[in-house]
Amino acid sequence: MTDSSGGSGPVIWRKDGSIISGESELTLTIDSVGTQATGVFECYRTEEQRQAAEQAIMRLIVRSCPDGKWGRGCDQDCPDCENGGVCNPSDGRCMCAPGFMGDTCDEACGSNGFGLECEYKCSDETDARETCAGRLFCIQDPYACSCYIGFKPPECQDPCDEKTFGVNCLKQCNCKEQCDVVNGACDDGCEAGWEGGDCQTECAEGKFGEDCTETCHCLDDVACDRFTGRCPNDTCAGGWVGEICQDRPCSEDPCQNDATCLDTPEEGPDYYTCTCTEGWEGTNCDQEIDECSSDPCQNGGTCTDEFAQYSCACTDKYEGDNCEVEIPCAGEDGGSPYRPPSRLNLTCTVLPTEIPGAGEDGGMSGGGSLGVMIGEIPGAGEDGGMSGGGSLGVLIGGAVGGVVFLAVLGSLAHYLIKKKSKPAVVKPKSDPADYE
Repeated sequence: MTDSSGGSGPVIWRKDGSIISGESELTLTIDSVGTQATGVFECYRTEEQRQAAEQAIMRLIVRSCPDGKWGRGCDQDCPDCENGGVCNPSDGRCMCAPGFMGDTCDEACGSNGFGLECEYKCSDETDARETCAGRLFCIQDPYACSCYIGFKPPECQDPCDEKTFGVNCLKQCNCKEQCDVVNGACDDGCEAGWEGGDCQTECAEGKFGEDCTETCHCLDDVACDRFTGRCPNDTCAGGWVGEICQDRPCSEDPCQNDATCLDTPEEGPDYYTCTCTEGWEGTNCDQEIDECSSDPCQNGGTCTDEFAQYSCACTDKYEGDNCEVEIPCAGEDGGSPYRPPSRLNLTCTVLPTEIPGAGEDGGMSGGGSLGVMIGEIPGAGEDGGMSGGGSLGVLIGGAVGGVVFLAVLGSLAHYLIKKKSKPAVVKPKSDPADYE
């Protein structure tokens, strides 16, 4: 018992009106509890308190059978008595709390009815439940006494506190909002971990959350916490991620560098696939592709890796994106290739140089002029290629003789070009003695 009077001194205990000797504390311990302990207990400090009805009173009921059993040998199973009903150990019937009736006490009497078949009312003038406030209802043992449904003891005057309901407000309400104080019905659904019309049923294994609508996704199908959904050791089943294993892998953006993520719940071990953008590879597209890894450069070319592309530095004899094209007629030293000219221009020039002994008939008996035939090769370079212009000079004798031998010069130029020889201009010798 708890003394709220603020008094002091020894406590007097009585059972069924008789003083219990040797007991003077607020706590009374009963050894070897049996049906003989059933009775009404009182405790107080002075007789004046008892006379003023200021003592504490408690009725103790000890069932003859364990909870849920009835019969002479307590070998029969009691029905499931609802709404605070109690199974009678003698006949197995449900003894209903005031406000309910039926074989299992599952039928409500209405706003203020009570009795075995709800044949009584707290007031004939109104059906308001409040008319039953302040009344203590005592029924056949082992039910004992209680407040009307929806009111709390000891005075039975005040309604149940928030989140409680039922007989003496002993049941916990598991609704999202306040439940019905009579039957615990929830209009807005159940809190996490509960389900059912009155939210009194725990979530089945493998379920959690409000109204038990969420499914656990723990490793090896282990049950999660029915309130929070958290898995033991925070280990998720394959294809699930997140704090409570309710998200798919793509929700965590595993694919990098603007790659596209696709969840694949049936395909492990990653259970997602990244479609990489150009230049990237790897499970998460986080590895730059080495375009040179496939050795694309042929014929001794050197590969340089660049982002999403590559370049080849070819040897002197090859060209093309992959050095796959051989350069025709490339020199042994890798020089520019020879290409035949498209035309040959020949020009006859008479130089004003006197050759001693040259005669007018082109002989060497008298003086004469030096005749030179110049061959111009359009586009011919110094190396015999086509990168620039060039000329071919040949000494053919006197001025008249130069014209005569024009055909010979053309044949000679063609021969020299085929041999890849550099065209040259033969200049007149400065010393006339060189011609003797």
